[in-house]
Amino acid sequence: MSLTKEAHGRGTGSTEDNKSMSMWPEIWNTVQSEFSDTGKSASVAEKEPDRPAERGHETVLLVEGELAILEMTTIMLERLGYTVLAAGTPGEAIRLAREHSGSITLLMTDVVMPEMNGRQLAGNLLAHYPDLKRLFMSGYTANVIVRHGVLDEGAHFIQKPFSKKDLGEKLREALKGRHFVLE
Repeated sequence: MSLTKEAHGRGTGSTEDNKSMSMWPEIWNTVQSEFSDTGKSASVAEKEPDRPAERGHETVLLVEGELAILEMTTIMLERLGYTVLAAGTPGEAIRLAREHSGSITLLMTDVVMPEMNGRQLAGNLLAHYPDLKRLFMSGYTANVIVRHGVLDEGAHFIQKPFSKKDLGEKLREALKGRHFVLE
């Protein structure tokens, strides 16, 4: 399988027999429930006891090329207590980071993007923010991402789609965790 991201943000993959498959036929049919106060999709809410998502106060630089996902994730992060700098492209993220007068604690970025991948973006930003924590996200599984060399094994990762609760937990884990070297 090969990983690509088209310029308009639709992620695709191709299988060994070169059949193309869309990773976003519908953008998260279940996201409507994310705008509820519980932060749980209906299927998750039925299976888990009600437990609030962990809250934060840090500044997050969010990079996502799909506008609907960028907006929804921004809302989730803000409801979790984070200050969000939202960017639709890696170039915009670099510009926002350089223009931002305060600190940026964490980069949350899609892995596969048109201009550069999330790992390259993180490497670029680490020159200005050496203590920057990273949380990578993708519609692809972590195994596929690692197998194709886009991320190192052990990097902080969340698979899309995700609930507000899962996002809160992954963010706290990434913020408390150790840094991984980007080569």
